Amino acid sequence: MNKDFKCDKNLLITNMKYFEKYLSDSKSLDDIDISVHCDINIFDWLMRYIHRKEPTIEIKNSVSILISSDFLQMAELVEEALTFVARNLEEIIQLPIDMNCMNSNLIKRLAGKISLYELNNLQDKKDKLTSTLFMKKLEFLFEEEHNQLHRCVNCSSLYTGNQREWMQCPKANLFIDFHGNVVAKHQSDKHWDINKFVLFLRQKQIAWPEIFWKMFARL
Repeated sequence: MNKDFKCDKNLLITNMKYFEKYLSDSKSLDDIDISVHCDINIFDWLMRYIHRKEPTIEIKNSVSILISSDFLQMAELVEEALTFVARNLEEIIQLPIDMNCMNSNLIKRLAGKISLYELNNLQDKKDKLTSTLFMKKLEFLFEEEHNQLHRCVNCSSLYTGNQREWMQCPKANLFIDFHGNVVAKHQSDKHWDINKFVLFLRQKQIAWPEIFWKMFARL
């Protein structure tokens, strides 16, 4: 369906950054015509939004608004829509819509707005989003430096740098410290990579929620 909209050029550039590179150097009149080839109802909603007519985000249109506003680089609306989706995810997930339309960045930002308690209790029978959200939660987990995991070359146990200070390795070469204490610390396997390990688990058909909780428990 096609429809023509008339809009002030400066208003469009200010609110929809997507158009900035196309219109900034334009010498044309301030009013421009836009020919839209998309969901007309959603674009009409967006036009009312930039004209400060305060349209309402609803359960049925929230994902479409989120995706469209992200494409058009409407940062304020993206944040507003993300917050709405996070608060109403239980209902939204039941709608007959394809959640795969959301890009990786949006899903990660959405994951950041949902608690582990909420995610673990999300009723998502068709797994439209749960596994992907757990994957993003895992990314957040490993972005923290103190959560970086190592694998012991002797016993294959996983541990963090802080944990190494107090954990005992059952297969380590023993030595005596300056205080006369017997020390048996883990030794890091320099060839081990956490990303390859997670990929290995996925190849073994282990689900993202299970991988997340295994790593979370280790940390």
